[in-house]
Amino acid sequence: MVTAVVYAFLRFKIFGIPLEDTYKMSFDFRAIKNLLWHFLWTLNVPEEFKYQFISFFKINPKFVLDFYTINRRVWNFLLINLLFIYGFPLGVLFFFTRKKKLIKNYFKTSIFGLIWFVVGLLPVLFFPLHQYPYFLTIASIGLYTFFLCPLAMLFTFYKKKKLLIYTYLLLICSAWFFSSFINLRFTQSIHWINNRQKASRLYLKKIKEQFPNPETGTTIVLPEGGTLRFSLMNNEAAFFLYKDANVNLTYKSFAIPDECLLIKEREGINIENLHLLNQQYQECLIKYKIFFLNNK
Repeated sequence: MVTAVVYAFLRFKIFGIPLEDTYKMSFDFRAIKNLLWHFLWTLNVPEEFKYQFISFFKINPKFVLDFYTINRRVWNFLLINLLFIYGFPLGVLFFFTRKKKLIKNYFKTSIFGLIWFVVGLLPVLFFPLHQYPYFLTIASIGLYTFFLCPLAMLFTFYKKKKLLIYTYLLLICSAWFFSSFINLRFTQSIHWINNRQKASRLYLKKIKEQFPNPETGTTIVLPEGGTLRFSLMNNEAAFFLYKDANVNLTYKSFAIPDECLLIKEREGINIENLHLLNQQYQECLIKYKIFFLNNK
């Protein structure tokens, strides 16, 4: 918590907040929603679910239809975890155990855990457009303290009934493991990195096939696209392929040499594919070691 407070002070008072939209602060109901989503992410609800909620209680129907099985499993396991890891032990603690000291300790520990959770999120709590599960690294410790408090006290009270305790512990650990596994597999299946990996493999193969041994100083022009740029790390993939820092990958908006540019403007050439370039323009580009990737 001390770390979070120090970070918040430095962020707000010393270094300031960037002016981008994602860093606009909000002190309204969106901060509560932010807190709720970090709570759900801690309990193995996938991050993507947040972006599929049209309103507070309404989820995108297409998302529900396309991922019906995942939706059902995620919410069912959330209910199971809440009920058997927190709700049932809390009920036994209050209605059957009835030990004042245990109940008093429960309140102290639970309040401490909740305060830790909120304070741990203070650096990002009021930025509704800047929410990510990795902000839970510190805050989740407090929430897990709150969440597991009744269970820990119940195990302490019934510590002589080892068989019952270990059986129950095995059941709830299994439920938690499967909910974590579902979250992980779903996130892997829809994560942006998968599409970038596919694009990277596809274009690296095409580049290598069409230009197996380019000369030093060669420029290979690829289709425009922000995703493709990220997939190939702009020009980094060229060194990976050829071990030559002077072989360059660029995109359709590259700077055409003036000599070739005059030909392009005179002929009114529209650069979409290699076969659309006239011979004079191609010869000019080849002179400067500029080649277009045939994307077909």
